[in-house]
Amino acid sequence: MVISTVLGVYLAAKVGLQQAITFDEISDLKYSYNLQTALADELAENAAVLRQYNSSYLSRALPQEELLRNNPGISHFVWDTMKSSPQSLETPGYFLNEIQRFYRASQRIITARERHQYSALQASQLLTEQLDYLEHQVLPRLRNNIARLRQALEALDVQVAEEIRHAP
Repeated sequence: MVISTVLGVYLAAKVGLQQAITFDEISDLKYSYNLQTALADELAENAAVLRQYNSSYLSRALPQEELLRNNPGISHFVWDTMKSSPQSLETPGYFLNEIQRFYRASQRIITARERHQYSALQASQLLTEQLDYLEHQVLPRLRNNIARLRQALEALDVQVAEEIRHAP
């Protein structure tokens, strides 16, 4: 009876530990999926805002006051939130580096144009290059990574919310 009790406690503890590990893995996958989905959506929206700003203001020979008054003020909510979350480092470094580079380069171009350090044509071309790279290289890879996370969650029978897309 003592052996049965010890064996029963051991088996229960082993199953409990396995369940806790599985739960932790699922939680991490779901958190990464939600975080990366929100990040991709924020980036796509920011790219649309910057494209509109580029065609309406940055590419035109406008006075500094008008450029400053119409600065696009893109959203960094998800990006800024990620800075204080330790789980953000579960996002592959490629995305973190490329997104940081994009935000830094875009801001540098806009600021330089506002100070008339770049011509309208030069600033527009530089921003277009940044946006093209983001939209044709970074975002597709991020969306592929999100799809991989979704498949992993579905393989574990975890339901994930359908992505909601809004037209930019």
